[in-house]
Amino acid sequence: MHYKVFLDTNIYDASNYSFRNGLFTQLKKYAKDGLLELQINSVVKGEVQKHIREIINKAVKDLNKVLSSRELSSFQHLSNYAERMITLSPAYWVQTTLDEFAELLIACKVEDISSEGINVERIVSDYFCMRYPFEQAKKDEFPDAITVWTVNKEIDRLSEHNVFPNFVIDKEAGISDDLIYCIVSNDKGFSEAMKTAVGNRPNEDVKLFGALNEFLSFLTVQNEKAAELQEKINNGYIYELIETAIEDGVSSAAYNVEEPNGYVDDSSCIETCGYKYEVYVVGCQTMSDGTTVARLYLEVQYEATIEYEFLNETESYWDKEDQTYLWKVVTDRVSVFRVNTELEFTIIINENNEVQFGDYIDVPSDIDVYDDDLIEVISSEDRDSR
Repeated sequence: MHYKVFLDTNIYDASNYSFRNGLFTQLKKYAKDGLLELQINSVVKGEVQKHIREIINKAVKDLNKVLSSRELSSFQHLSNYAERMITLSPAYWVQTTLDEFAELLIACKVEDISSEGINVERIVSDYFCMRYPFEQAKKDEFPDAITVWTVNKEIDRLSEHNVFPNFVIDKEAGISDDLIYCIVSNDKGFSEAMKTAVGNRPNEDVKLFGALNEFLSFLTVQNEKAAELQEKINNGYIYELIETAIEDGVSSAAYNVEEPNGYVDDSSCIETCGYKYEVYVVGCQTMSDGTTVARLYLEVQYEATIEYEFLNETESYWDKEDQTYLWKVVTDRVSVFRVNTELEFTIIINENNEVQFGDYIDVPSDIDVYDDDLIEVISSEDRDSR
């Protein structure tokens, strides 16, 4: 599972701009590991930078005022006063904090999302109708309104032409089969507006959190469940379900056989057996009904007995002058090939840890087998097709 994460301004503010604290350090680690990317828009970025300039500037000036106060004047004659009670430069510490914010965004692989194309008329209508994020006590929430529309537009962009595999829904209803969009905000108006904007998404591909620690806790639990499931599968868990899923998944594949002695015109698979596979848990999501939907990616090798026919160019005679065959020999052959392919599917685990097959995400439709994959020729018969 992969995550896009949007943090509202109040989440950055709540850290007191300590962007190296434990929560942001964990966020950066997940980004470094390739699990998530942070998203931001110009409104949130501008608000955070504005707040840093105002709050850090005031804090440093307040500190300098204390250091220069009449109550501490008696210390000025001490030899180590200058090095211990030095006044600070507000501009320096403002810039230092702004640099820390910029470094955080880079470390979290930030993606800037555009506010272009927002529905200004709808925002104005929301303002006069007092719809969230506008409230009676907070009437001037135009920055939040712009952000709501920006994030919603980004969700629509990510949703285009993607379908969540476990639900029969419109293409626009799912972000992708392995992506969850996470929004973190402790502002009621903003959160309620986002709930309204994203609506009731049946695949739960958009999640809202009230604090950064809530989101990180959710992420940690999902990763732990994925790791636990991976270990169980490595030790033989649900192997019968997996082998049945493989067998059914490759059953409708067409095989393109490479034959060095001629062009294969027709082929069909008689039997598959001897499955060997590596399973990777690439997604694990706990749904609101308590079930867990896990996504499995498999690298599979097996033996396929394939019946095919080909124009045997070695036995046929081609007339170069007339540019035609004087006679043709077609070879009917049954061979066993080693096949390598991949497939993906989901499993559903209920609250009682009962497992059932979910749905296929990706199965092979055409499989190429080459002469190097040939294990043995079971039968081979030539026939004259003049």
